[in-house]
Amino acid sequence: MTRLSIIYIALLYISTCTAIVLAWLSWRRRTRSGAFPLFIMASGIAILAATSYMEVRADVLPSKEFWVNMQYFGYDTIPVALLLTVLQYMGIQKWFTIKRLCTLFFVPVVTILLLWTNDYHHLMRYGTCIENSGGLNFLGQTYGLWCWINMVYLFTLILVSLTLLIRSFIHSTSFYRRPLILLISGVALPTVFSFLYIFHHGPALRMDFSPAISCLGCALIALAILRFRLFEIKPVAYDLVIHSVRDGVLILDENNLVVDVNDACEKILGIAESEVIGARLDSAFSSCPELVGMLNIDGSHDRKEVEIMHRGHRKYLEVQVSSLTSRNGRSLGKLAIITDITERRQREDELKAAKIELEKALTNAEKLADEAKSANAAKSQFLANMSHEIRTPLNGVIGMMGLLLDTDLDKTQREYAELAETSSTALFEIVNDILDFSKIEAGKLDLELVDFSLHAAVRSVGDMLSGKVREKGISYSSQIAPEIPSNLHGDEVRLRQVLVNLVGNAVKFTESGGVAVQVFLDSRNESTMILRFEVTDIGIGISPEKIETLFNPFSQEDGSISRRFGGTGLGLAISSELVSVMGGDIGVDSRKGEGSTFWFTSTFRTVDESFDANTSDRNETFDLYGCRILLAEDNAVNQKLAVVLLEKMGCVVDVAHNGVEAVHALSSGPYDLVLMDMQMPEMDGFEATRIIRDATSGVMNHDIPIIAMTAMAVKDDREECLAAGMNGYISKPVDPRLLAFAVRKHAPAHIK
Repeated sequence: MTRLSIIYIALLYISTCTAIVLAWLSWRRRTRSGAFPLFIMASGIAILAATSYMEVRADVLPSKEFWVNMQYFGYDTIPVALLLTVLQYMGIQKWFTIKRLCTLFFVPVVTILLLWTNDYHHLMRYGTCIENSGGLNFLGQTYGLWCWINMVYLFTLILVSLTLLIRSFIHSTSFYRRPLILLISGVALPTVFSFLYIFHHGPALRMDFSPAISCLGCALIALAILRFRLFEIKPVAYDLVIHSVRDGVLILDENNLVVDVNDACEKILGIAESEVIGARLDSAFSSCPELVGMLNIDGSHDRKEVEIMHRGHRKYLEVQVSSLTSRNGRSLGKLAIITDITERRQREDELKAAKIELEKALTNAEKLADEAKSANAAKSQFLANMSHEIRTPLNGVIGMMGLLLDTDLDKTQREYAELAETSSTALFEIVNDILDFSKIEAGKLDLELVDFSLHAAVRSVGDMLSGKVREKGISYSSQIAPEIPSNLHGDEVRLRQVLVNLVGNAVKFTESGGVAVQVFLDSRNESTMILRFEVTDIGIGISPEKIETLFNPFSQEDGSISRRFGGTGLGLAISSELVSVMGGDIGVDSRKGEGSTFWFTSTFRTVDESFDANTSDRNETFDLYGCRILLAEDNAVNQKLAVVLLEKMGCVVDVAHNGVEAVHALSSGPYDLVLMDMQMPEMDGFEATRIIRDATSGVMNHDIPIIAMTAMAVKDDREECLAAGMNGYISKPVDPRLLAFAVRKHAPAHIK
């Protein structure tokens, strides 16, 4: 063998090993873009080089024919894999469909089939023989028609791949051209040597160096894909990212030559790519000296604003410059991100002007808010005054009617007195509804949480409405589930108010049958429980379409109800708000003409069973014999009423017509307790209380119990009275039982 023959065999052996290594490396990195087509290409080259080596080593004609046939598995695989690699590089992955891939492999598959059946048709070759070249034996053959078709097809795939790569090279910047040269070289070199071999122009007549050159080309492609990661910065990604962003992108090399600009940069600066690519920075942007000065600054810097003139208009830009360096630290150039902030600056100016207007509006709004606050305060004061003016005479009317009914009256007189008492009580309820609704609207309705007896609270509702129940001749019953403890912690007053509203409505709308109150345990935990209250009647019922608005203010099923049964339509709305404040829900189940069941839930805390519920039963009567009470009240009717009620309890009562007289009386003699009206001439109850509590005043007992007895019913009346130094609070009209309870609670120990 000649030296060339030895080199040829060595190259085939080395190419086989190298291709196998490249295939293995590509397979290990097959998840990286472009690696899998590279694996197919390297595998094809390994097959081509290995079968070429085996052909040379074979001695007989059949063996050589076999190994030449095997070479076609490599020949026909390499161009297809090459085209797939280039298509993936160009970002045309959507071309990879099963149908199109089958089309690509159609000619190679037919070629393989015709090759192994050539003895029957001779489309691949007409004849074969053994030829010697350089001391080596090769298979000589005469190509058939399909063999030439196959060659044309394969070279067409290679030329298409080269064309796409060259086109990408032309339109790429210098940053991408080095790895592209590797790709183009990896495709072009094997193609040239294949031409030389087919047309017998190689260094030796029958020696095919294309496997070795193909292996070299595959190594160059692998370097571009695996080393330079070309597919991760391919031009299609550049087009997609750089040319689609709204910010301008300007790339300069280390000599301040313009390498590339994107579409947004052209639009922002009013330039054309063809005019500035390759030009120096200062000449390309001579109309924008401010921008040139910023880009000439060495190194990177954060975003800075620059003002330029563009086509006669002022324009504001925000520019951020970043240095581009290689892995070894060598400067490659600069990348400038340019944002047009003209509209933003205009909006900022508009916002500044709007802010000034807003500040003016806020000042005006604060002024209006102060006026509204003053108006609200005036409204609250008006309600307080109206409450006092209405409740004061009502207190006298209701109280005197109660006293009158305690006297000996004939049948007609008693009937008239009872009607007067009923009418005055109804008026009192209407006033209470309106005042409560005003509190709810103002958000000033708070809960007063105390320990109380649930049984006593429910029983008191029946006692309060017993007269109406007897009058209508209907039955009334109440039942509390046995698992519910008697003693709870919550707002007893508001609970009773909701029950009175619901039971009162049930009694009002029930002509026959009865009304039932039931209390169930809905749920509980260690410290709290949710109770469900149900009030059932056999009344007129409610139509379904009216239920949704039933709990709205001033709502009744129809106007005739208010004319027939009376009422303001506020009771259910107030009850709904009270239940919400107590952490529950309210609703109704009803059928027209069959009656209704109003229900609500409320949350309560459990209390120690040692709590004596009887101490909170306000229906208890007391003997207060010998208790000396000073009554500070300016209204003569209310004076008379209070004196009579207190004297019935065994109290000794002195009257002061205003705060001044009250302070003087307390300075002159001893008293056990003071009942203090809040609104009086000369000195009101608040001022009088402050003087009594003042240790420097002449009052004999600065700690004497003081109970507010007032007709005011808004704006945290109880809290104001307690804050002024009073011990208790009773609202007018005065309930004799509540009055007795309050006096008994605060009277000195020797009276109790």
